[in-house]
Amino acid sequence: MVISLNSKQVVSFEELLMSQVVLQGALMRLLVEKGIFTKEKVLEIGRAVDREMKRGWSSIVLKGFVL
Repeated sequence: MVISLNSKQVVSFEELLMSQVVLQGALMRLLVEKGIFTKEKVLEIGRAVDREMKRGWSSIVLKGFVL
């Protein structure tokens, strides 16, 4: 089944990506403010993910993380 969208319902890839970045930032801020994660732990995980991504998509299975 095909659903037709009008031009007001369609966003660019850049808009979609930016909305995801903003949402993730807000979520991380909330988790730190509520004491679920420390800022240091969030940064540690971010650096680890960055290293994994630089190695290639096949190594992104984040094994061994204890949150």
